[in-house]
Amino acid sequence: MLHGSLVLSLLLLTVASSVSPHEGPQASNGHPQQQNHKPSLIKCFECYEPNSTVTGVCSKSGFCEGHWCVKGPDSGGIFRGCMERLPFHEQVPKCVIVKGQDGEDSENCYCSTEFCNSVSRILLSTAMLISIFLVLL
Repeated sequence: MLHGSLVLSLLLLTVASSVSPHEGPQASNGHPQQQNHKPSLIKCFECYEPNSTVTGVCSKSGFCEGHWCVKGPDSGGIFRGCMERLPFHEQVPKCVIVKGQDGEDSENCYCSTEFCNSVSRILLSTAMLISIFLVLL
């Protein structure tokens, strides 16, 4: 009886070890099914900021959802918005220097966290200080 239990246990152990727990569900053709894991969407500021604004505040500000937030120059101002895919092979957050049609260098930034394309904190705090100073006068 003990010998039969030992043989049965070894048989079950052999069968169990031949099935890989990491293969996932099988398709009808016997190959593992592909699992499509898309990164979750993030919220980004979506607006256009004319170059004439001192505060760096967008006109008609809103938000959009995408896989990437973008911030960069666009026809006399700064554009903030969303993208599904970055315009280059390597899909990592970064800022790149691009030469505009006018020959001037400008910076396009791409990031992947919520509202990461906001106005920089230094610019925002400077704008707040100027506003407070003007109110006190």
